[in-house]
Amino acid sequence: MEGNTKGAILVVTYERWHTTTYIGVVSHAVSVMKNTILILIVVGLLSCGDRNLGRFASPSGLYSLDVELGNKDNPSDRYILMFKLRDRAGEELDHLRTGASDVMKWSVTWVDKNTIILYSQDIGTYAWTIDENQKFFAIENVPQEMINIASEAFNKKYNR
Repeated sequence: MEGNTKGAILVVTYERWHTTTYIGVVSHAVSVMKNTILILIVVGLLSCGDRNLGRFASPSGLYSLDVELGNKDNPSDRYILMFKLRDRAGEELDHLRTGASDVMKWSVTWVDKNTIILYSQDIGTYAWTIDENQKFFAIENVPQEMINIASEAFNKKYNR
């Protein structure tokens, strides 16, 4: 009988330990699930964030240039830099798909009151002026002095 009692005590002890362990596992699983949900919510909110990478005012104050990322739902456009030209009131005057990628290092700066220049490690140096219709107009052959300005802006941005 004594052996059976010890066996019974062992069984009860085992069941009690097993139940406690199970409760601990369940409470840990609930905790992990809550943390996972919290992480997913934070990631979701961050991914829905603004795709604006910066606003650069022109030296004259007449314009500002918004640099944004392309359409996040389009894999070929997701990281492409887009320029939006805005007037003083913030109204969009023109937009431009640059072809440069935010995956690579880049910089943009105003050369003068109507000209911007982009230096990108993936596509090179491009410049646009704002024409009389307040639209972007590509500069075909970017002069060396403008390339130097772009290079300075790039080095300043990346502390080189």
